[in-house]
Amino acid sequence: MWAAAAILLVSVATIWFTRSQVTEQVYVSGLGATGMPTADVFNTALLGIGVGALLGAPSLAGIRSRLRWLSWSASGALVATALAFVGASQITCTYGCPIPFTPGSTLQDLVHIVFAATGFTGAAVVMVQLATSSLPRPTRLIAWGAAGSTGLVAAAGASLSLLRFRTDLGATLEFIAMTVGVVWLAGLMVRQALIPAERARATVLPVSVLS
Repeated sequence: MWAAAAILLVSVATIWFTRSQVTEQVYVSGLGATGMPTADVFNTALLGIGVGALLGAPSLAGIRSRLRWLSWSASGALVATALAFVGASQITCTYGCPIPFTPGSTLQDLVHIVFAATGFTGAAVVMVQLATSSLPRPTRLIAWGAAGSTGLVAAAGASLSLLRFRTDLGATLEFIAMTVGVVWLAGLMVRQALIPAERARATVLPVSVLS
């Protein structure tokens, strides 16, 4: 878990470093696109996020949401999320990361965006699972905050991208959303390392998720 947290934090710091190396405004995936000078370093960092999440996934074994439609293991959800990021790091978008089904886009772009979108969605699911589990209230509130802020910021960034309006702002918002998610997960790994006895406390219970 300590290794997972360290890998996650180093990876997100590396992604911000690669962003500082380009002058144009690009979305997160654009740093790893074919032909970008930052591609190798960025994709290694993205792979690191997947590896860090995989290493940390066992620490969530036994933690389940009290919502029946999210009651599968948070560990399994994190594994799926991690594999999606690993896939996105290996199958990158083409230069400029064109939106799928628009002029200039390719099958490679579609596959990459599916992996990336699955990773972001999976991370949000894990956050909500922990927010609605039986873990201590502070941990659940932090998960709610991370889920809410990540979801809103990522949605705003994606909307600006699709509308092709203020893409500079949209790109920044996507980087912020990614950072919040990764830092939250790293913090969760530290918490799980410090309080191992509570790892399996969350179970499906017929009570309010806000109690």
